[in-house]
Amino acid sequence: MTATMRRSGTEAPAAWRPPQPSSAVPLLEVRNITASAPDGSRILDDVSFTVEKGWLVAVAGPTGAGKTSLVRTLVGSLALDSGVIRLNGTDLTSGNQALQRRVGYVPQDNLLHHQLGLRRTLEYAASLRLPGTTSASQRSTRVLAVLDELGLERQGGLAVGSLSGGQRKRANLAVELLAEPEVLVLDEPTSGLDPGHERSVMTTLREIADRGRTVLAVTHSMGALALCDRVIFLAAGGQVAFVGTPEEATAYFALSDVAEVFVALNSHLGPSWKERWRALPALAQPTRQLPEGPAATLASLCRPSPTYEGPDPVPAVPGWSAQLFTLTQRYLDLIRSDRRHVAMLALQGPLLGLLLWAVLSPHGLSPVPQVSKLDVVPGRTVSVAAFLAISVTWLGTASAVREIVKEHSILRREKGAGLSLNAYVSSKMMVLGTIIAVQAVAFTAISCIRQGPPAHGAVLGWGLGELMVTTALVGLCAVALGLLLSALVSTPDKAMTVLPVALVAQLILSGAWGSLTRVPGITQLSDLTGAHWGLKAIEATVAGNAGAWWSAMVTLACLTAGTTVIAAFFVQRQLHPEWALACRRTAALAGLITRRRALLAPLVAVSMIVLLTGAAVAGLHLSGPGRKFDYVSSRPVHYGPSGRLR
Repeated sequence: MTATMRRSGTEAPAAWRPPQPSSAVPLLEVRNITASAPDGSRILDDVSFTVEKGWLVAVAGPTGAGKTSLVRTLVGSLALDSGVIRLNGTDLTSGNQALQRRVGYVPQDNLLHHQLGLRRTLEYAASLRLPGTTSASQRSTRVLAVLDELGLERQGGLAVGSLSGGQRKRANLAVELLAEPEVLVLDEPTSGLDPGHERSVMTTLREIADRGRTVLAVTHSMGALALCDRVIFLAAGGQVAFVGTPEEATAYFALSDVAEVFVALNSHLGPSWKERWRALPALAQPTRQLPEGPAATLASLCRPSPTYEGPDPVPAVPGWSAQLFTLTQRYLDLIRSDRRHVAMLALQGPLLGLLLWAVLSPHGLSPVPQVSKLDVVPGRTVSVAAFLAISVTWLGTASAVREIVKEHSILRREKGAGLSLNAYVSSKMMVLGTIIAVQAVAFTAISCIRQGPPAHGAVLGWGLGELMVTTALVGLCAVALGLLLSALVSTPDKAMTVLPVALVAQLILSGAWGSLTRVPGITQLSDLTGAHWGLKAIEATVAGNAGAWWSAMVTLACLTAGTTVIAAFFVQRQLHPEWALACRRTAALAGLITRRRALLAPLVAVSMIVLLTGAAVAGLHLSGPGRKFDYVSSRPVHYGPSGRLR
């Protein structure tokens, strides 16, 4: 056996015959695709194969051979460096989302919300994936049919988190079957399952293929290969080592057991296997492969079932407003399903209000009779206003900072199925914004009991009501900031790391307890913080300055809308394959600069000069004649040559 395995890479065993070409157009055609990892290393190297309708195809190979990367290219979540993927002769890599929805994808991880019931989860998925013209009764009928098809009808009322491993695998598969895709792609569907559940899942996939759908599954299970029509073996570096039936694989590799193929692929360099496979005469021009022998008999029995009518035109998914309604309902259901979380959301505003009520000196918001201008508001008013604005900012930002990043995997798959990311971000903003606004109102009402707010506001007839409106809008702006931070990071842990930096920046730039320098950029940064404009609006209410109040409120509204739009933009970019490719190129450029010390040293020197110059200018500005700081009003005071206050 060892001698056979070491034979020349351009020589195939005599017992194996290469498949014969056919002129027919295959269902799925992968032609010469290559892809790279973020560090620039090649993870797929000139991969080519074809798949027929009704086949169950296994993608196998040793760890690190690029199996998951191949799956990601098929579903459009990994950008290609070169090559083409065609479905029914049409390019899948052209950005046609309607065509991409013909490919269902079940990743290795569970992509369902654990808190929701299985049937409810499928109903939400049907509302997002089935055409908008589908009625509620038709969606329910489709959900029940899929549950019955996968043997999950008895588990429909159970929460997803309470299902067994094999049932969760089938539940994820059920979500994809709702829209009746032509091709199903699964990444390690038997991972973590015992032999019994593993056999059950693979038998289910075999039955789905027998009904006329094409199934590709990444697997390490040797028992699973016996149920497959074809197996694609990948070697190290993402190179095709073999495409054929499991029986042909043992003959091609001259091994008595398919399990030994993994050992052989691990013990040989990838290029030798690639060259050996590509050197076969029948593969000089890659074409469709037809089954032979027992596999041909099995494939001939694969006929479409009455419920699957083949590649009809892809129906349009529901519109933006319909998806927004569904996503809002689902988000509310998710919140309600966790009673402890609901209790925390309901109590955090009142508890913070009680804390401020207990520690702040009374009458901090009482108007001064002679005060009619915003720039002479007493320091005690500034302090109370700062506590109100910053506390609500913390409340909103902390509540939203994990809400997008924790659902990245779910969001990535739903985007491939036609989800509007703008509707997704809008639903988060609507639900969380409403919750935080209510919390801000309760917080303000409790914390201001002893502060003596003015009876009449700057604009509204009720001073306390005007303060509530102000803090509610500050809360909305904080929620938008939290969603933006959540869209910028890649893990929930990173989101919690960024949160303190953002909150401290809001505190510093609010301008409550110290004057800000006039170094270019600092004032502009301050104008981009919700806490700063919340402070301004509260001061305007106390001073009765209607113009300043309207200016602050309009700015807060614009900041909220603009931050939400930017968050939606970054969600789009995070989930777009081309964005990942751009990030990879940027990282490569940064690595090049770091490695080239000749380029790095001048950059560091220029940066240090700029920082030192800025610090010197700021020091001269702050120590200039006629500039002092009034710690009573917490504002800079300017004196003229005669010593009079300007």
